[in-house]
Amino acid sequence: MRTLTLFLLSLSLGSFAYADSPARLGKLLSKKYLTMRESETAVVLVYLKDKGARGKKELYSAADLVAPKSIARRARVRKEAEIFTEQDLPVDRSYIAAISGIVTRTRHALKWFNAVSAEVTKSQIDALSRLPFVDNIELVGRWRGTPEPEQPDLKTGPAPDELSAANLLDYGASFIQNNQIDVPQVHDLGIFGAGVTVGVFDNGFRLLTHESFDSMNIIAQYDFVDHKVSVVPNNPSVGFGSHGVNTLSTIGGYRSGQLIGPAFRADYILARTEN
Repeated sequence: MRTLTLFLLSLSLGSFAYADSPARLGKLLSKKYLTMRESETAVVLVYLKDKGARGKKELYSAADLVAPKSIARRARVRKEAEIFTEQDLPVDRSYIAAISGIVTRTRHALKWFNAVSAEVTKSQIDALSRLPFVDNIELVGRWRGTPEPEQPDLKTGPAPDELSAANLLDYGASFIQNNQIDVPQVHDLGIFGAGVTVGVFDNGFRLLTHESFDSMNIIAQYDFVDHKVSVVPNNPSVGFGSHGVNTLSTIGGYRSGQLIGPAFRADYILARTEN
């Protein structure tokens, strides 16, 4: 009996120790934490253990959380009970409020990751780690690269024998790249980008007033770097936003005789996610 009592007591104490133990720091943050000055801030992701008091899937319907277009798309490949998942549930507001009361600045709440990104000091990391609903804290990774040089305008177009009179559209110099993946044949069937929503995440889009974007339907945009609605970088003169314009025009630009993207007439959501 005494042995059983001691076992249960040790098990209970072990459970309390686990419940009160601070959230672990990720590999990147653990390394940085050792050298952080108190006045220094770091950008971290605070991962949460659950979705909170209203984090139960049965409290919601798909229509509460997912756009009708997304529901229709998911219904083609998922069972009805799997149209939406716990990842679609919002991050608990009380968790966000508690974290915001500690950190230097709250950046974003990420429902699919069940995490909050924030700018924090070393002492704030300690405070966050003691919150009972925090699972772990990790540094937001940063990578440096050498920007690619600006590409010169290419004036050469396809050879005359590569152009097909049967094609309905005049692709100009963009015929070669489209023809490599049989885009003209698809366009000739009347299939463009209409009815499709395309998300483009890049380093900004600095020339959205260009004529090749005149017919593009941009339904939403946001700059996650500088936290503003416009995706035109604050300083486009240093090259920010050029790559975004290049990719966006290649995908969905339209200027007859010069450039036609495979998905012209689609709806576009633009996000600046890189600097």
